[in-house]
Amino acid sequence: MKVLSLNAKEKELVIKIEKLEDLYWLTGIVERDDLVTAVTTRKIRVGGRESNKTERIPMKLTLRVEKITIDPYSYRTRISGIVLECPEKYSVKGRHHTINVKEGSIIRIVKSKWHPSFLALLDRAKEASLKATILLVAMDEEKAVVGSVDEYGLRELAEVKSEIPSKGAGDLDRSSYERTYFKKLTDIIQEYLDRFSANALIIAGPGFMKEKFRSYLTEKRPSIASIAKMGHASSATINGLEEILKRGEFKKLLQEISLTLHSKLVEELLFRVSKRRNLIAYGLDDVEMAVNAGAAEKVLILDKLLFSPENKARVLDILDMCEKTKAEFHILNSRSEPGRLLHNFGGIAALLRYPIA
Repeated sequence: MKVLSLNAKEKELVIKIEKLEDLYWLTGIVERDDLVTAVTTRKIRVGGRESNKTERIPMKLTLRVEKITIDPYSYRTRISGIVLECPEKYSVKGRHHTINVKEGSIIRIVKSKWHPSFLALLDRAKEASLKATILLVAMDEEKAVVGSVDEYGLRELAEVKSEIPSKGAGDLDRSSYERTYFKKLTDIIQEYLDRFSANALIIAGPGFMKEKFRSYLTEKRPSIASIAKMGHASSATINGLEEILKRGEFKKLLQEISLTLHSKLVEELLFRVSKRRNLIAYGLDDVEMAVNAGAAEKVLILDKLLFSPENKARVLDILDMCEKTKAEFHILNSRSEPGRLLHNFGGIAALLRYPIA
């Protein structure tokens, strides 16, 4: 999810849906009585009053939200409500309408109530909870471009020239030049891995050079090879790095990093269940009490609990208090193994700083 603009004072934000998971997050951000503006389509009668002919006409509408639901079959989120603003030539003001939000949609939201935790919730939706920097390499026979991506975006870090002679350059030992190229690139990658405490790397590019480099790492720097994933980019340029971000390999890596973090948190929860039970709380009532007392250090919440209509308001209040008491909160995917384990604790649990009972 990309936040295009944000004005907390006016309780207004504009967001772009970039992937399917964002549609799920949207149900946690949009609430009843919010105002939502988007370009949508509506069936309009054409050809006069006596005509039965209708067409779907694109138009920008503003709704007061009554309901928001996920349509699991068409990969979209449906936001329904009463039309407050519309083009004058269409008589739809005051009528019900549903905006179908999908990948690529841009919507403006004016909140009826601004929870302090919305900013943190947006950060989660933007995957800014990712603490580690990910290194990206786009390479070919001529050069390699190294970049990094974190919650602040993509930046180019270095460029390495290969100096490999052309294939028609006689008896020159190309393999020797390749090894020199790979060593220079490896040293730069190691430097930035150390500098940023990065723990993930994607190597991409056209042709077979990336595969040769992966083999080199496996032999010479297995510690780097163990965290490297292979991707695709059509050029060894900054555009190639941007291409990596748009592809499935990067999204999958983000999910793996998040899953690793959540697994460790649930492991700690299970450890405390057996060894330090007075340092956990679980269930809405007990977690709410722990957070309000300032005793919660980390709060684990199942996504289904946050986005369920009957519990969302209460969970958001808990998240607001997490922000005030400096407690971390983590939202777990209910389809993951950590999420399934958290379900056994009522979908919400807290790791405590100190016992409260």
